[in-house]
Amino acid sequence: MSAKLKWLLGMLLLSLAVDQGTKAAARAWLRDRPPVVVVRGFVELRYAENLGMAFSAPGDAGPSRAILVLASAAILVALLFAAWRADGEDRRLGAAIGLLVAGGLGNLIDRAAAGRVVDFILLRAGDHAWPTFNVADASLVLGVAALALVRAPKPKLDKV
Repeated sequence: MSAKLKWLLGMLLLSLAVDQGTKAAARAWLRDRPPVVVVRGFVELRYAENLGMAFSAPGDAGPSRAILVLASAAILVALLFAAWRADGEDRRLGAAIGLLVAGGLGNLIDRAAAGRVVDFILLRAGDHAWPTFNVADASLVLGVAALALVRAPKPKLDKV
């Protein structure tokens, strides 16, 4: 098994387990309860259900459940194909794609099973609050950032 595949599977399993476990905990401990302040003015835990595409976007309008499930599945297949075609020893690429696949799969599982995704993390900075999100969303953001870093062109340093 290549190093890339080991990292992909490792990140996938770890992120998916943490995502599904924290969503189950949020359903059990946060639903129908007031928000829990973790760090005043910065981090709250509050239960939200996302019927839309991302980050507890308001309203029920948007693509149907079937379209979201099919689009998510197609993107996951494309990511796995890209991982299969890429350099077999690049652990960083495997980790980045593993995070992307785990995030997409974590939310896909919820959407396919229940038609909604559980979000529960709210970050604040002063008067600004980011949309509520979950571990799968964080995994997607980290995976995109990691992929950008892995694939960014390396600067050429001239000798002086």
